Amino acid sequence: MKYTFSAFLFIICLCTGCASDTERRTETTGVSSPACPSDNFDGFLAAFMEDENVQRQWVDVPLRRLDLDRDARSRDNHWNPVERVRMLNREEIKFPVIFSKERGYKAGLSLRVDELSADGAKVVFAGNETDYLIYYFFRAVNGCWKLNSVEDWTL
Repeated sequence: MKYTFSAFLFIICLCTGCASDTERRTETTGVSSPACPSDNFDGFLAAFMEDENVQRQWVDVPLRRLDLDRDARSRDNHWNPVERVRMLNREEIKFPVIFSKERGYKAGLSLRVDELSADGAKVVFAGNETDYLIYYFFRAVNGCWKLNSVEDWTL
C-alpha cells in the first residue's frame, strides 16, 4: 500500500509538467492565450497587418513608442524636431497600429523586413517619395511574435 501511494504521487508529479503552457495559464488565470496566427513570421505579419483583433492580442503593453515632436523649436526659434519616447498603456494605443498592406501600397509606402532572427524582427514601412518612415519591432514570445516597440521617424 505504501509503495502504491508513492508511485501514485510520483506519477502525479510527472504529469504536472505535461500540461502545455496554454493549459497551465488557463488553469491559473481562467483565460487562455490566443493561438499564434502563423508558425512563420511572414504569415504572422500578414495576419497582424490585416486584422485589428490580431494586433490587439499580439501587442506588448505597455507599448514603447518613439516619435518626433514636430512642433519643437530651438532657442533661436528654428524648427528642430525632438525625439520623445512614451510607454503606452492599452487605452492609449491607437488601433490599427500598422497599415494593412493594401492601404500602405495605395499611400505609396513600401514594406520590408529588415531583420529577422530567433529573437525577433524589425519591419520598415517607408515612403517611396516622402519622409514617411516607421520601424516596427517584434520580439519572439513562446513560438510567436509580439509588437513591442514602434519608432516613427516621419518628418
